[in-house]
Amino acid sequence: MTRLGFIGVGHLGQALLLAATALGSDFQPVAMADPLPAGLDAAALLAPDLQRYTSYEAMLDEAVLDAVVISTPTYLHLPQASAALERGLPTLLQKPVALNGAEADALLAVAAQHESRLLVDYSYRYTTSAAAIRAAIAGGALGRPLAVEARFHNIWGPGQGWFFRRSTAGGGALLDLGVHLLDLALWLLDFPPAVLSAAHLTRNGRPLRAADDPDAVEDFAVLTGTLGDAPLDCAVSWQAQLAHSEIRLTLYGSAGTLIWRNRAGSFFDFEAIEAHNNDERLLTQETTDLRTATLRAFHATLSAPPPDLAPYAIVPHLLDTAFRLAGL
Repeated sequence: MTRLGFIGVGHLGQALLLAATALGSDFQPVAMADPLPAGLDAAALLAPDLQRYTSYEAMLDEAVLDAVVISTPTYLHLPQASAALERGLPTLLQKPVALNGAEADALLAVAAQHESRLLVDYSYRYTTSAAAIRAAIAGGALGRPLAVEARFHNIWGPGQGWFFRRSTAGGGALLDLGVHLLDLALWLLDFPPAVLSAAHLTRNGRPLRAADDPDAVEDFAVLTGTLGDAPLDCAVSWQAQLAHSEIRLTLYGSAGTLIWRNRAGSFFDFEAIEAHNNDERLLTQETTDLRTATLRAFHATLSAPPPDLAPYAIVPHLLDTAFRLAGL
């Protein structure tokens, strides 16, 4: 059984802690670290027997661990994940990988140097609906990719202050939502060459300008570019003026169209659809907590050969390009 330590036990950390506790045959949560005593108190209601630390370094040095789960603000990912990986601890890290491409490169170099396993929590990769789309592509249902259209419009927005500062989050809706869509599209298409040609970022309905506030982040973003030879159109937003949140990835191909999307505005109900001229077929529907499947994927990496981590650098560098294109 894999003994887990948790760094960061806010909302996401607690959700993963609860899911890991339910997977009792695979994981044994044994310790948690959070600088906020209130966070530790809240997590202790879910798992009262865990060792408690206010210092993640102390937890890594003192607790007997086999792996680590990190669910902290983005600006902490590089130092915290590096500390775990340097100690040889497999690490499940919340998305995004890091604040920017340079930090992502540095983190991946640490993982490679210490031959440590790293899994980034791009949770949509591990849904059965996304797996159905990937299998359909492998079976020829898409044919040659003609275009990729991605949408993540959240009628809500983050509640924590660090999300709204570029220095702590790396960006706004793009780093929160866009990373999921870009990663999923790349993963489904087996990581074709990716290029961005234009980026339009706004905040409160106005273009985001570094001269106005260099630490401000976007709440609406539109990216265009290419994945392989297929044009890419990606749009994301917080506080979207919609009746329901929309999460959707549409892959248009020469043999058919494949659609992955949420259902009725849900963050936990998804479906995969294969469409042809005047016809569509439901491949699968699911309700998922998103955490259990991610933890199972993490557990599988512990006994598998070290994965190729290079694809984790693609999205951070794409977003670096997006910010440059937007003049930030």
